Amino acid sequence: METPSIEQLRVLVDRAERSRLTGAEARMLRAGVEALAAAVRPGPVPEVPADQPAALKPAQARTRPQEASK
Repeated sequence: METPSIEQLRVLVDRAERSRLTGAEARMLRAGVEALAAAVRPGPVPEVPADQPAALKPAQARTRPQEASK
């Protein structure tokens, strides 16, 4: 199944608001969709000072560490 776009999710929320969801459920669903939209919105990657070794650099923050599960 294809992952829906943010706009498709917004349309579904609009339809849900007009159907069986309670007002509180529809508001919760809309807030979740808007939070997801904000989280995936492209933006600048903040610079991490090189003299702070404990901080993750942007490239490291975007990838999961390899786990040795064997």
